[in-house]
Amino acid sequence: MAPPFHKLYTSNGSELILGSKVGSGGEGFVATIHGQSHLVAKIYHRPLDSQKQTKLELMVKARQQALTSISAWPVDTIHKLPRGPACGFAMPRFVGYEPVHKLYSPRDRKHTFVQATWGFLIHSAQNVAAAFEAVHQAGHVIGDVNENSVLVGHDAIARLIDCDSFQIRSANLVFPCNVGVPLYTPPELVGKDFSKEIRTANHDNFGLAILIFHLLMMGRHPFAGVYTGKGEMPIERAILSFLFAYGRHANSKGMSPPPNSLSLAFLPPSTSSFFEIAFSEAGANRSRPNAKEWVDELGKLEKLLIRCPKDESHVFAKGSANCPWCEIEKTTGISFFIGKLQDVFNFSALGRAVTFDTFLAHLRSIPAPSFGTYTNPASMSLSGRAVDPAALVRASSITGSLVARIVGTVVLVIVVFAAPKLWLLWAGALWMLFGFTDSTKPNPFALIDAELATRQQELERVDNHLKQLIHSAPAQSGIDDYKRCVSRLPIIEAKKRGIPEWRDREISTLRAKSQARQLSQYLDQFLIKAYDIPNIGQSRKATLISWGIETAADIEKFRVMGIRGFGPDLANTLLSWQQRMAKGFKYDPTKAITDEDKRQVDIKVQHLQAEVVQDLRNAARDIENAHRACQSKIAEVKQAIERTVRLVAQAQADLSEAERAKRQMMS
Repeated sequence: MAPPFHKLYTSNGSELILGSKVGSGGEGFVATIHGQSHLVAKIYHRPLDSQKQTKLELMVKARQQALTSISAWPVDTIHKLPRGPACGFAMPRFVGYEPVHKLYSPRDRKHTFVQATWGFLIHSAQNVAAAFEAVHQAGHVIGDVNENSVLVGHDAIARLIDCDSFQIRSANLVFPCNVGVPLYTPPELVGKDFSKEIRTANHDNFGLAILIFHLLMMGRHPFAGVYTGKGEMPIERAILSFLFAYGRHANSKGMSPPPNSLSLAFLPPSTSSFFEIAFSEAGANRSRPNAKEWVDELGKLEKLLIRCPKDESHVFAKGSANCPWCEIEKTTGISFFIGKLQDVFNFSALGRAVTFDTFLAHLRSIPAPSFGTYTNPASMSLSGRAVDPAALVRASSITGSLVARIVGTVVLVIVVFAAPKLWLLWAGALWMLFGFTDSTKPNPFALIDAELATRQQELERVDNHLKQLIHSAPAQSGIDDYKRCVSRLPIIEAKKRGIPEWRDREISTLRAKSQARQLSQYLDQFLIKAYDIPNIGQSRKATLISWGIETAADIEKFRVMGIRGFGPDLANTLLSWQQRMAKGFKYDPTKAITDEDKRQVDIKVQHLQAEVVQDLRNAARDIENAHRACQSKIAEVKQAIERTVRLVAQAQADLSEAERAKRQMMS
């Protein structure tokens, strides 16, 4: 459609020919410019007052590369007549960009940013903050921050539009921003006349924090939550009351996040604290994190990201034991990102690329730890301790004489002190002391028998100790732990073999429910925020989105009525709108199972396959650790056993030597 003014003029009087219209709004329309594909023109519907004329002229003079590279900043004024009043302006043209809400909204993202990961959203948020920083560094304020004034490209680069509404400062002149969106307006400006307010970068920082929260937290609004206090709590009132639904003090204020929402614990503490400050009363006092600080913080967050081993579309910050996106999908069935199909059964292990079955076979081929054989004590040739019968007799005699002399001495001392006049007792004591020691001689056979008994007892002691060591060796070695690790392999293999059957069941289930699914898919194209629905304004739409109700397909009466402030009347209003949207639906039995259906099932299959591969990797790690620990313990236990085997062999040799000595005495 051709614009109403085909030929216009630049500020220096040169002709300018408009091309096709690319957009239209309340203030005017946007059209291409012939011969200048890098620019577009914004033409106002109504004549501009002198203040707006002056503002545009000053913006053109204030243009700089830092601004024109990140925003649709006016680069020249456009006039109906040469040298006449401005009726619009030329600005940089951005092709291939989408409003930021089409990136942070999970439903929109699956259509417009199909391959986006959480890392892409973080990088986009960083670039949005960088764009805000460029405006602030130039001395200006965006003012009307909202989800439609920020564009994002498929390279995550952010661009700002609607720059003619910015608050512009030039020397001593300030041209205020006269508009604002309630869902992004900081509490200190609520109810104020924007045309009379001089805004600051700190006011922008509130809206910036909301945009970043949207991007990091899957489109949720930070002030949309479950309120347990009296009355309704629309987002505007929550903003004014500093009721940050995800904050650490939210519960004490009767506020909590909606169901199926991420928590701030999902983020590093430093990033969480940025949101806490931005949405607090302290933040309203000129201390919110500024754009430059957000650029640095989001850069740090990017460096903490790791990729999920089960789904390459899942990235998250280090510190989580498990992938939070997988946990959300498992508990809620909600998938925030679209994964790529890949052959997960081919992976890297053993220093090379291997298949699942090859790796499984390798693990099964690992020899189990074993004690092997022990040395037989009988096979050891050791010399027994010699036995000399004469030496035994001498040792026994010396011992007996020594004992007798000690006893005699003790008796003599007692007699001397107790009965000094009883000389007969003295004589007896002296006889014990000197005569008794030589009156008895030890029996050599009795002595050799005693030695044999002692050596037999020693052999029995060390032999029993050896038997105890051998009996307890398996338990001490950790072999049972190793066997438990290996026993997981058949379970993992069975799980892998059952995946094709699971896929067949899923396809059968989808085919049985094809009509209901086609209707849901049809309704899913009708975004609630894109339609005028009676009594459902922007605040209520934002609340619905925060509760995961984005399209006509999400509307269920009791689900809607579960939201504070949405009673039966509003639920019925939404249901009526849903029914009107559904009138155009026609069931197509030839599309009972679509390629996209199969793809979604295959993505789930891939997740199951990734789980099996991870189970196998975990089992391999545990088997390796258990095998290493077992081998170490076996070596330790075997050393103790071999030492005891030698003691047994020595005791056997000693006993044999004593038996030989006795035979010699008897021959």
